[in-house]
Amino acid sequence: MPPSNDARATVPRRTRITFGLVAAVYAILLCLVLGDILGGYLHGLTPGDPVWHFPYAFTNQVNLLLMAWLALFAVANLGTGSLARAAGRLATEGMAAGLALCQLVTFVTVTCVLNPFYRGEFRDVLSGGGVYLHVYSPVVVMLIFLLYAWPDKATWRAVLGWMGYLLAYVAVVLVVGARFRWRGGEQAYAYGFLDPHTYPSVSVYALVIAGVALAVFGLGLGLLRVKRALDAGLR
Repeated sequence: MPPSNDARATVPRRTRITFGLVAAVYAILLCLVLGDILGGYLHGLTPGDPVWHFPYAFTNQVNLLLMAWLALFAVANLGTGSLARAAGRLATEGMAAGLALCQLVTFVTVTCVLNPFYRGEFRDVLSGGGVYLHVYSPVVVMLIFLLYAWPDKATWRAVLGWMGYLLAYVAVVLVVGARFRWRGGEQAYAYGFLDPHTYPSVSVYALVIAGVALAVFGLGLGLLRVKRALDAGLR
């Protein structure tokens, strides 16, 4: 029986080529979009934002991760030999589920908190590269996660691992926000809702973070259940 860490093990060749090409094309598009955004920081086109804000912003960070993973996924499905097998060790359902969860968190946060659609503000995000980072990326990774016939099966432990990443990001924001300031003098919290000073007390802040973390964990488990249901229906 083929090893389960080879993403190509039980997937038909036509399916591998189709998904591999989609991943490769979108990885290239993301590279161009993110490169353009980084260029804006480097050339002072985003006044008030230092260059380190580029990887500090969660949207940019998860799209950088997605770009790298899509490249590995494409190599695993389009390549041959030891390089494809090595890439296949990271082209797993657990990685796809985690990236889909992070992209979904980004989409919900932008559309409901930062630029609420019900106020008509979300369309401002859709200009330039924003439509790729906030709309196309969630759609692409979600379709790959849900429709690809993964030879391995992710469990709740994969979701828990990605929760560790999300909570680590919050911890980094707390440290950076407390120690550094933007050029305008404000404390450098990546997002206002992660600034503990905007809450009545530290305990309220901790409860909000804990509640959101539980909700996101439940969302991740829900994604796995949807995937299992789709797998059962496609047999």
